Amino acid sequence: MICSSNTPSHLNIPIPPPEVPPISAKNPIVSSPPAQGTPRFHNEALQEFANLQPKLMITQEIIHKSINQVFLEHHQLLQMIPFMVAAHLNEMHRKFCVELNSLLGNTLEEITGINSKFLQK
Repeated sequence: MICSSNTPSHLNIPIPPPEVPPISAKNPIVSSPPAQGTPRFHNEALQEFANLQPKLMITQEIIHKSINQVFLEHHQLLQMIPFMVAAHLNEMHRKFCVELNSLLGNTLEEITGINSKFLQK
């Protein structure tokens, strides 16, 4: 899966192949004699870039897959947030109720103790 329908369209941009100018009299840089050095280096650089193009395409595909995976995981996490919040709120509510019951129980015992003291008098 290179790009899914969930992937923003700007992430699915193909890399065009390099433009290697043909050797001709109209193109003096490419057709200059190798004795000058620069044209041969220029041709070699263009050829090396052309040879790297398949690797660049593979790299682009790997990057797209990685972006898609991160995007998918992020989307899944976003969908889980309401459940995570609800679970956290439920746990907080449970702890609050336990604490409240404990406080009310202690208060009730204190009130009962005070009442029994008054009743004993």
